[in-house]
Amino acid sequence: MKTKFFLYARKSTEDEERQVMSIEAQLAELAEYAKRENIEIAETFIESKSAKKPGREIFNQMMSKVYESKEPIGLIAWHPDRLARNSVDGGQIIYSKEVVFAPPIRSHATYYFSRIF
Repeated sequence: MKTKFFLYARKSTEDEERQVMSIEAQLAELAEYAKRENIEIAETFIESKSAKKPGREIFNQMMSKVYESKEPIGLIAWHPDRLARNSVDGGQIIYSKEVVFAPPIRSHATYYFSRIF
């Protein structure tokens, strides 16, 4: 069975000047990457909120779906810091690798195998 992936794109709205990759640019680059790497995107999650503190609604919805899934779900993001920038959210991702099928996490430039976690 081919692993499906959730695509997560996030851009903080707190400091527009520091962020160079817009959500639209992340989505375009990841769509191209997914096509090139033959990655099936099951669902796309888009969030405009800082990840410095835990409690992002869209991120939490995505992680709930990862935990509830009956099949492996990988995560794909433009860069790992789009997924988490605090230890609570990072811990959720690591924990999901331990208790749920352990699918990989991919970004446009790197590939994180679940056995690393």
